[in-house]
Amino acid sequence: MTEPLRSPYEVLGVGADAGTAEIRQAYVALARRFHPDHVDPRSEGAAEAGRRMQEINEAWEVLGDAARRRRFDASQRRPFRPFAPDDPDEPDPRLAPDVPYRAVVAPSPGRRAVTMAPVLLLASAVTVGSLGITLGYGGLVTVAVALFSLACAGFVAVPLLALGRASRDEG
Repeated sequence: MTEPLRSPYEVLGVGADAGTAEIRQAYVALARRFHPDHVDPRSEGAAEAGRRMQEINEAWEVLGDAARRRRFDASQRRPFRPFAPDDPDEPDPRLAPDVPYRAVVAPSPGRRAVTMAPVLLLASAVTVGSLGITLGYGGLVTVAVALFSLACAGFVAVPLLALGRASRDEG
């Protein structure tokens, strides 16, 4: 059974945030310990030391070269940590106050009236139509249909006007 592949950081016994000097120091220490020249070839651990030294050299090839290390680090999966600053002095964006990018202006009375006009027209159409049907006046029903048509047009026009104002406001 083969042993699962270990990352170069695990092989050298350093963390992923280790600096170049720390990685080199770990490599030299392991090389002194496992290099075949430093192990008695007749001992039981000679073959294991040779295999281990090969693994150490492969890890050093990746981590000893800055460009290879960057490529290796970029290829590794990292856990998703939203808003987890690497630097403890970095401010947490969740604690920042919610400040709008521009001042909010209250709508004018005229704009509020235009916004409410379709609702009032619909209410009027229902009222006039109910009266026309109840009293039997066909003219009131015709007026109710006209008011209902205006209310429907207003329910389409008012949001389109608001979108037009918003697009000009975004600058």
